[in-house]
Amino acid sequence: GKHIDQSNPDINQQAHIVSAETEKWRWLASNADDFVANGKVLIFVSGKAATEELCKSLNAHFRARQLDIGVEALHGDKDQSERSTVLKKFTNSSSTGSISNNTSLLVATDIASRGLDIQNVRTVVNVDVLKNIETYVHRIGRTGRMGKAGVVPGTAHTLLVSGPSAANFAVALVHNLRLSSLPVNLQLQRLAE
Repeated sequence: GKHIDQSNPDINQQAHIVSAETEKWRWLASNADDFVANGKVLIFVSGKAATEELCKSLNAHFRARQLDIGVEALHGDKDQSERSTVLKKFTNSSSTGSISNNTSLLVATDIASRGLDIQNVRTVVNVDVLKNIETYVHRIGRTGRMGKAGVVPGTAHTLLVSGPSAANFAVALVHNLRLSSLPVNLQLQRLAE
């Protein structure tokens, strides 16, 4: 049977070890266009303020280059109707390319990791260190829920800052990837050791 802490082995899972928190933004900014070109993107961060901040930064990043790509934030301080509006924009956005008035990227806290029916998410990015592997499994599972049969599950990227704060999670992640017979990159292995 499947372990509670085992993730869907069909999801392409990538761990990226960076040397500082600030490097996470650089990584995100340099990959955002490619992610959006592939379909919808769900970015998980741990706090409400961080969610809003990252949402602003990404909006500015696209606007600066005249790209009409919508970015919205979802967290516990938004009331139910605000949440519904944000989700509707994200859910109804076409799953390929950028069409105006689309929300291609959703920056969210763990409020979006369970229970919400979000179809066709191609890319999940974990920006902040996760509390536990169960949270990780729920978050990345968002990309496995494909509406149309035969659609390839997406890719989950996890950003970890090299150092003791991420080491415990790295150990759990290595274990999780091995359970699913997925590759473990050398940097992640070193961080776990």
